[in-house]
Amino acid sequence: MLAGAGSGKTRVITHRIAWLVQEAGVSPGGIVAVTFTNRAAREMRERVERILGAGADNPWIGTFHGLCLRMLRRDGERVGLAPHFAIYDRDDQVALVRRLLRDEGVDDTASSARTFL
Repeated sequence: MLAGAGSGKTRVITHRIAWLVQEAGVSPGGIVAVTFTNRAAREMRERVERILGAGADNPWIGTFHGLCLRMLRRDGERVGLAPHFAIYDRDDQVALVRRLLRDEGVDDTASSARTFL
């Protein structure tokens, strides 16, 4: 759904999810709703929980990255990932490379770490 701010997108989607669960008999765990921001995802989750009630089998609602992370945490072992793997952002990556360079006795300035990375 694509519409402007304040046009009722979240209301429409949350009520559609509720209808699917309450009227059409769809399992909440079988519904995925993807948003662009964490804030939008949180708002949608809260609204759905107010309608359906909080529970372990609520729909999967989140950002693309958040939902993919959830799937990898749940099923990552199937592709060789430990359940508690770490994701490094750019700053974490540079810090790790600096530490590795320092351990090897190589210039470990941030600029050389970024270049090496």
